[in-house]
Amino acid sequence: MKEYKVGEKFKFQDMLLVVVETKKPTCTGCFFEGKIVETLRCASCERSDHKNVIFKKIEG
Repeated sequence: MKEYKVGEKFKFQDMLLVVVETKKPTCTGCFFEGKIVETLRCASCERSDHKNVIFKKIEG
């Protein structure tokens, strides 16, 4: 699985996403909310920095 750092921007298909830290282990507001994504680490128990994150689409 791929782990992106908090604040890091990356390309997913033709979109630009950014990693945002969340205080709770929730998918609310995540670009991938409601989708199963097995290639990205978002839960604190999976990440080396022990932070929960979501992925937000950068508009514009």
